[in-house]
Amino acid sequence: MLRWGRHLVFSMEHPFLKFAERGEGSYFKVERVLEPRPTGQFEATDPEEYRRLLREPGFLCVRAAKREVGR
Repeated sequence: MLRWGRHLVFSMEHPFLKFAERGEGSYFKVERVLEPRPTGQFEATDPEEYRRLLREPGFLCVRAAKREVGR
């Protein structure tokens, strides 16, 4: 976990939805989701890994805000 300006950046190996989609009891409000895709330059460097990342994304960027109590 690290603080980047006003943002807190963290990595986890368990489902984000465990935190984000708990109905009224959720911890975060998801504001934006971005799935980075490998570039053509990456394909030229490592074609096998490029194809794998097209099938099995390696990263998911989520912008989420702390949900206020009672909302």
